[in-house]
Amino acid sequence: MYKTLLTNLRRSAKIISAEPIELIYATITDILTLFFSFFVLSFFGKIIEVPLTEFLVNLPNPEKPQSNAILILIIAFIVLYILLYAILSLLQPVAWKIAHKLAYNTKETYKKVTMHFLRINIYLILLLASINLYQDVFYTINTITGIIVINKTFLNISYQSMLVLLLYLATISYSKLLPIKASISFAAKRFLKLFPALLVIALTFVAINYIMVFAAKLHPGLTIILGILLFAPAISFARVYLLLAVKELRE
Repeated sequence: MYKTLLTNLRRSAKIISAEPIELIYATITDILTLFFSFFVLSFFGKIIEVPLTEFLVNLPNPEKPQSNAILILIIAFIVLYILLYAILSLLQPVAWKIAHKLAYNTKETYKKVTMHFLRINIYLILLLASINLYQDVFYTINTITGIIVINKTFLNISYQSMLVLLLYLATISYSKLLPIKASISFAAKRFLKLFPALLVIALTFVAINYIMVFAAKLHPGLTIILGILLFAPAISFARVYLLLAVKELRE
């Protein structure tokens, strides 16, 4: 197992280094995805700040009208998830198309990969919205009413665990280009065999995160530089590495 992990690490590094132009395209795509996602989240965070505050303040007083706060929140969250769906479904196919080409030497068309993302991301975005709703609802109940329906520690752990599982499901779906049911089945059956590779990927990003945090203490600008030079390329590396691990299982 460890030999396979090391072999795939060397193969991934060799594949990535041999195709610098493809790496640049994938890195630019990931940077754009992160930029637009953070921009949308920040923008909508400011939009919902006033109606959300009004809603939370008036929540203990059901007799007091909520005006348009609830309607604004519902519309804002719907538009937010639609925009995230569009960003992920139109930008990420470029990066995953490149990863499939590098790892499998296949020539998947952008149209084919995009159509898969448009289909699968409907389910993934709905799951993301449900997970966030779970956290928001119980956090609000615990904070505003003082009624502890779910322990705060358990709420945080369960919320983060569900996000990690959703990320795992998404990467499997993007790797295999399978429908949601087949992706769930593969993810469940192959989790233990994929766990070592997933652990390597996770530890890589943990290490990069510590480097970026340390760099930020020296100078804030270093975070941006290292984000471009380390974090974004590491995403491309992780894709190829994961695809090679999935390929081992398939074969």
